[in-house]
Amino acid sequence: PGVYCPPIPPKKVIGNKDDKFLEERKHFLERFLLMTSKIDHLVKSDEFRLFSRPSGEIEKAIQMLPNVTPDFLLDRFKTQLKVNEFVEPQEEKEHLALINEYASF
Repeated sequence: PGVYCPPIPPKKVIGNKDDKFLEERKHFLERFLLMTSKIDHLVKSDEFRLFSRPSGEIEKAIQMLPNVTPDFLLDRFKTQLKVNEFVEPQEEKEHLALINEYASF
């Protein structure tokens, strides 16, 4: 499963100085930031902080970010999304009972 991230509005190679395009892009960038600001785990990420408040040389800052491995992402999501992998035995029995109800269809 993935984690939702609002789309960044596309850039344009030709006509990117056009006033209408600039106004539309500004509108959609503001919308992107508003939508992103509502997603706690994105706002608190190092990547978003770097994107939203760049300082100094961006390339160097990007290189300083940790390598993203599947285990790194899993740990980050568990922490940020407050995922608890351990289920109490009674809760597990209730879940299995619900699954069995569906299996009987």
